[in-house]
Formats: sequence, C-alpha cells, structure tokens
Amino acid sequence: MSTEPTLFSLDMVGAPLFVLARGAVCIEAMNAAMRSLLREQGSMAAPPLPCRCEDVLGTDVAAQLAASLEHRAEDAAPIGCRLGPERRAVLLTPARLPGNGERWLVTVQPDTPRRERELSARIGELQAILDWLPIGVEIMDADFRTVMLNVHERELLGYSTEEASDLEDWWRLAYPDPVYRELARNAWTEGVALAQATDSEMVPQEWQVRCRDGSRKTIQFRYRAVGGTHVNVYLDVTRERQLEAMLLDMATTDSLTSLFNRRYFFEKGATCLHAIAGSDEPLSVLVIDIDHFKRVNDRHGHAVGDAVLQEIAGRCRAILRKGDVLARIGGEEFAAILPQTPAEEATAIAERLRREVCAVPVSGPFGEILVTLSIGGTCAQGDEHDFDAVLERADRALYVAKNLGRNRVQLSVPAAAEQPLEGPLAAPARQPAEVGAPYEDAAKRASTDSCRS
Repeated sequence: MSTEPTLFSLDMVGAPLFVLARGAVCIEAMNAAMRSLLREQGSMAAPPLPCRCEDVLGTDVAAQLAASLEHRAEDAAPIGCRLGPERRAVLLTPARLPGNGERWLVTVQPDTPRRERELSARIGELQAILDWLPIGVEIMDADFRTVMLNVHERELLGYSTEEASDLEDWWRLAYPDPVYRELARNAWTEGVALAQATDSEMVPQEWQVRCRDGSRKTIQFRYRAVGGTHVNVYLDVTRERQLEAMLLDMATTDSLTSLFNRRYFFEKGATCLHAIAGSDEPLSVLVIDIDHFKRVNDRHGHAVGDAVLQEIAGRCRAILRKGDVLARIGGEEFAAILPQTPAEEATAIAERLRREVCAVPVSGPFGEILVTLSIGGTCAQGDEHDFDAVLERADRALYVAKNLGRNRVQLSVPAAAEQPLEGPLAAPARQPAEVGAPYEDAAKRASTDSCRS
C-alpha cells in the first residue's frame, strides 16, 4: 500500500499542511487548511503547485526551514516564525516522509506558548507605560473589579489591588463617612452612566478621599469606558486647591484682623442686594467706627492700635450671626451685612455690639484701654440696585451718631440730619469716658457711662 500522501488524504487533516521536496526548495502539495491560512494571511490564493518555498513562506522563513533540514534527520525541531502581513506567530514542524525522495511533511500550528509570552510581554510593557505616567490610573473589568493599578495610583492613595479590588471595598475605605460616601457614590454613578450613554469622558469630579495612612487628599476623578473595560484616572489636586484657597483668602481677607476686606465686602453686598431684588426680604447694613481711635495710636503707638483693632474685630465677629458678613473697610472702620434682618433687629444687634465692646476694656501688656463704638445703619429696599448708595446711607447715619455724642447707634438718617451737625446739638447729652485713655483714668471720669447700663 502506498504511503505517498495524496491531495485527498492531506485535505482530510484539519491542520494546515504542505509537502516540501527537492531539498526544501519546492512546495509540492498543500491541503485546503493551508490554502485557507494563506488567504487569511493576505494572499488571495495559493500559487500554482509546485512552487518555490519562498513564494509562500517568504525568503527568511524558507531559509530557516532549509537550514533546519540540512542534516536530513528523520525529525527536525519545530521552527518558530511569523507568516503574513499580520505577522502571526506559528510553528513549522517538519517530519520526513518515507521513501527515497527528499520530501518532508510540514505541519503549521499557532505558536501558542510564544503568543502567551508575547501577550505577557505586552502586558508588562503596558504596566511599564502606566507606571511611567505621573497620574494615578486604574483599569477595571466589565464588573468594575480592579485588574490593574499603576504605581502612582498605589503611592497616591496607598491601597493595593487586593484591598480595593471590589468597588464596595473602595467606597468603604476611601469614604468612611456614610453621608459623604453616599453623596460621592451617587454623583460618580450618575457621571459614569452619562459617560457610557454618550460614549464620552465623564465630567471630572473632585472629592476628599481618605488614604490608607489616614491622611486626606483632594482627588480629581476622570472616567472613560473603552469597550468592556473601565478606565479611571486619579489626579491629586490637593496642593492646587490649597493654593487657590490661600490666594482667595489673600484676595478677600484683611491681613490684620482676618475679617473680609473692603473689596469682598462690596462684591458680597452687590450680590446680596441682587438676591432680594423685587422681594420684601429685608437686608440691613451697619457701618461701625471705633471712637477717637487716633488717640489710641498717638498715646500707645500703632502696635497697640493694631492689637485693639484685632480685639474689637474678634468681639464683633463673635456677636454677629453665622450668615452675617463682617469686613474691615477702613483704618478703624468696620461694616456688616445682615441678610434677612429688618431695621428693628439690626438696631438690637448694633446695640449689643456697642454695649459689649465698651463693657470690657481691651487689655494687654499696655494695660487696659476703654473702647466705644459709633454705629450707623440702614435697611435696604427690594427695589434698590446700587449697594454703594445703601452703604452711603448707612455712612450718613454713622456721622449722625458721632455728631450726637458718639458711643451710640443710629439707624435710618432723619432728613434734618443729612448734613454733619454743629452747635449745641453736636454736644453729647452726657460725657462718656475718654476713649483711648488708660482704663483707670477713664473709669473715674465716667463711672456712670451709658455703656454700663
């Protein structure tokens, strides 16, 4: 019985096969699976047989194959090579056919171990690329389970893949406060759903995250779905947000008293006035001035004057409510915006400021200094649009309070008192202690000062 392979017998084998002859130079036959492989690799059809080996396999592969068969062993070692435009990794396994001719049956198989090695190398290259990036990157599978973290992400938050591989573990570790956790989870879930629905990147979100070492960082989260893979990017913006807060604080805060400064006060006043436009909601404004403050500087020096300003600022801040806006708008002049406060309530607040400031002298290494306040104020109307005009009205009320003897509160300027008062009306009904004088001297001259009543 003939052992010569026929085209029929070759086609019965599912693996690609071909027959080499004449010293591995010529391909004499090939089966249907081999022809199909050649078509997959970019050839429309196998060349007419017999044909040169290099016409099918390429010059390099044909040379490798010929070299491996040079010793004419019964069986040659498999040859690893690549075929076609896609450079698919395959193994060529030659087996010498019986007979006197120099003929070999070559089986073509995918080089699975090689492909696995190449895939592993690709994964290693991907990990190296991710580790090189100066941002945190997390790759999750279709079930949102972490499959890869880069080194920056691990260093950024400190959690390993095993610790935070499950999404629920991540929420629990990174957001220990359940209320804040729910807020972050809902926002992130909605952002991810919208990004997936629109095949786009999620609008970046920023959240305070607890790291493994217990510290907290402000992290900006970015997300994008790529097929069935979820990619999260983590940016540490802690320093940027701290710097922004510091710059905002510098732009809006008075450096001496830590109150808001004049610029912020006017911006906030315009905003508050706009908010009540067309409504009956009251908005009161107070202008607060330390009486005879120049005497404090002249008698005790500017360092003591600064200490007095800081003390009075602290007392006023402690008395005013959480929603009120207190600012230093001049040397010894403060101002306050009292939202949702009618004139009567604003008067009561101003009176409390006046009483409590003059009730206790400012004390320090310099001794004790009695301080009194003159306060003017007004209540804005819902149809007003000019905050400067509102503040000017409060400022006129302040001058009325000063002309009536200081250490008093004046809201809503009477028409007759629009101009600074002169003559007998300007003289105080009673003589308060001399502001800025040492407390012991002042107490002797003003034992019945109204601020004690």
